[in-house]
Amino acid sequence: MGEVWCADDSVLGRAVAVKILRDEYVGDPTFRERFRAEAQNAASLVHPNVAQVFDYNEGDEKPGSPSWLVMELIRGEPLSELIAREAPLPPERVWSIIGQAASALAAAHAAGVVHRDIKPANLLLCSDGTVKVTDFGIARAAGSSSVTSTGVMLGTPHYLSPEQVAGQTATPASDFYALGVVAYECLTGNRPFEGEAMCVLIAHRDQPPPPVPATVPPALRDLVTALLGKDPERRPTDGAAIAAQAERMKGEAAGDTAAPPAVTPAVTPAYPSESVAAAAPLAPSPEPGGAKPPAASPSTSVLVVPPAAAAPASPADRPRRTWPKLPAWAIAATAAAVCFAAAAIVAVTESGSSSPSSHSASKGTGAVTLAAVHVASAQPYSSDGASSDHPEEAALAIDGDPSTAWYTQHYASASFGGLRTGSGLVLDLGSAVAVKRMIVRLAVPGTAVEVHAGNDMSSLTSAKTVASSPSAPSTWIVRPGVAARYWLIWFTRLAPSDGAFRAGVADVAFAR
Repeated sequence: MGEVWCADDSVLGRAVAVKILRDEYVGDPTFRERFRAEAQNAASLVHPNVAQVFDYNEGDEKPGSPSWLVMELIRGEPLSELIAREAPLPPERVWSIIGQAASALAAAHAAGVVHRDIKPANLLLCSDGTVKVTDFGIARAAGSSSVTSTGVMLGTPHYLSPEQVAGQTATPASDFYALGVVAYECLTGNRPFEGEAMCVLIAHRDQPPPPVPATVPPALRDLVTALLGKDPERRPTDGAAIAAQAERMKGEAAGDTAAPPAVTPAVTPAYPSESVAAAAPLAPSPEPGGAKPPAASPSTSVLVVPPAAAAPASPADRPRRTWPKLPAWAIAATAAAVCFAAAAIVAVTESGSSSPSSHSASKGTGAVTLAAVHVASAQPYSSDGASSDHPEEAALAIDGDPSTAWYTQHYASASFGGLRTGSGLVLDLGSAVAVKRMIVRLAVPGTAVEVHAGNDMSSLTSAKTVASSPSAPSTWIVRPGVAARYWLIWFTRLAPSDGAFRAGVADVAFAR
């Protein structure tokens, strides 16, 4: 579009950047009119990640009378130079760049300004890590100019969205597609499609983008994949939500190089037997009012619905446990007690009450004794591939300890910041089991949640829905009455938590 000069503002005594536009636009009245409007729009954008426009001159029809912009002078380098020198960039750096650019786009789109030419050369990096987006509105002004030949597309082919290639008007979704291309280039050192301009344009319109490398952290991979979606209606366009997500995730990405914490495997005993019960019998807690629940027979599994409790602390708030040194016999006895408690399954009355005082194992009360079902494993689930929602915490949902929990990430809105349609935790029972009771302890009550059951993990979100709740309580009892191997706790709407939105599972128990 032109060339940029460093200049001195003799009135205000400051250094500025002056962008002089190409001569072919000078004598075009359509361009001058549109450029004036776009320059005014760009000048109205005051944001820490937008290169500020101070002044403009629209030129006239006289030779040598250029159009120019006076802009904030950015002392740094274009992102294109950093990519050429250092790509692939580390995930935390990419999170920072994409988050800041998304924040700038959010401000621009709120003001009705679409950039239309997001690319690494238009993202300037300051020495302190700040990203400045420049050249707002110039591509739009040029695109409306009468000197633009029919069939000529303004913009850079490698970053044009599918809808722009198809001849549609650029929208905020088009800017975010280009940002997805920039992110892909940062992470790989290559653009998704290379080659001659026409081939690249057709590829953007018709071909699926190459997958983001598996070495990229799942959350960042999810975002870039979503930004590169062909359908602009399904593409993330909430720049503020993307920026908030990036701010939370860049710190986690920076810590990815550290050795992961050791994970203690969950105890997976054979379910209750007389020898286990004899090693460490359970001591039931008194009921409100002094009544005690019936003691469990050592040879009988009973499923006791625990009373509602406060949500478990978030991982960052949990105190580090210290374990005393114990003799071998004490460790064995303690382990047996934990096994029995974790495996314990409850006598649940057919009335379905969740009050502990309503449960009884005695004859004549109408109670039903159910057997425990062992959960082989747990893992986060996403309908579009690997989930970024804390896979390292999944085992906390099946460890028998409701004070620990698996959580999703924090999102900027209850609808996952527009990044996905849902998130969940899939539980593998090892084989198909006819489940009569499922007790889910939620770490964040008030979420919209469904339970799906099936024998094919790849299609669980479309599998049979055995239960749903628009606002689930802390303790949610489900009576599936179906046989399946995989059980998906699928959150479709999050609840407020720690200043953002998330969901969590503190404990799950199955009975047959």
